[in-house]
Amino acid sequence: MSEMSVYEHQSYMYSISNLAMLKLFYDAGVNVKEKIHIKSFMVDVQYSNDHSLEIMSDGFKELFERVELYGYGDDFPEEYAEFIEASEYSLLLKDTVLATVLQSSFSKELEAAITASTRVGGTLPVEADSFILPDKTGFAISVHWSGMLHELVKNVLEIRRLATENATKLILESENRNGISNQANGQTA
Repeated sequence: MSEMSVYEHQSYMYSISNLAMLKLFYDAGVNVKEKIHIKSFMVDVQYSNDHSLEIMSDGFKELFERVELYGYGDDFPEEYAEFIEASEYSLLLKDTVLATVLQSSFSKELEAAITASTRVGGTLPVEADSFILPDKTGFAISVHWSGMLHELVKNVLEIRRLATENATKLILESENRNGISNQANGQTA
């Protein structure tokens, strides 16, 4: 019986991570068959055949209103250039729901989740930084070494869930305030 080479082992580990990303996006409501544009989730590290970034980017494009991907050496938007470090690649994720929550009284919880989102471990951890965009319309992730991306995707999907949950709370809070003030004025909602 022959042993698996280190290249085969890493290829399988990355492939499993890609499959996990596809499952996470599927569970989040993305039609992965039609919206994730890859031929295979399988990875061969020996031949640099890896679709991890495409899976992550395509999945995020289905869940956030605006996703921008910048590779090493690309020119970043001027308003964010000072915040984005030189890295393998950077993602800017913007969304009305994120902006609403980041500019509200619920921002602290979401800011903490964004800051913690790039702290992922595992066998081949991701080395990345994240920050909230200065205009508070979303956040950016600068990936210095990609590793296996499924944990990062899981954390970003949790940020999306938290933002949606807090946006709903904001709407209910606003409706309650308006309902109370309308009742005080003799009006009903």
